[in-house]
Amino acid sequence: MKNFTLHIPTRLIFGRGAIASIGTEIARDGHKFVLMIAGGGSIKRTGVYEQVVESLRNNDRRWEECWGVQPNPTLSKVREMIAQARRLGVDAVLAVGGGSVIDSAKAVAAGYYVDDVWELFEKDEPVNRALPVYT
Repeated sequence: MKNFTLHIPTRLIFGRGAIASIGTEIARDGHKFVLMIAGGGSIKRTGVYEQVVESLRNNDRRWEECWGVQPNPTLSKVREMIAQARRLGVDAVLAVGGGSVIDSAKAVAAGYYVDDVWELFEKDEPVNRALPVYT
């Protein structure tokens, strides 16, 4: 095996009360304004939404919400969210939900700096610049 270095700047926080730390993590990294991406509302029914909002508030973070991510997100919805992120000038993306919400947030983060997010799916090239994603 050849020698190599792997650097993945990903921090995973697990356990009771972990949701309440999201605002602290975003603040620690210096981000001030996030686009919160969510699905159909289950996060409100389960209390997750209120915990996230409270954490953002307690850490003086600004956020704008983007709801309506469906299972198997559409390209048009992703483009809509990218346009919203650009218009607002957010400096990070926060996915609050399941796999489709997280996938959408990653597409928004990567698509923020390119002309058309679809290019990222058509080309076999790495993403060189993206907004940070929290979840």
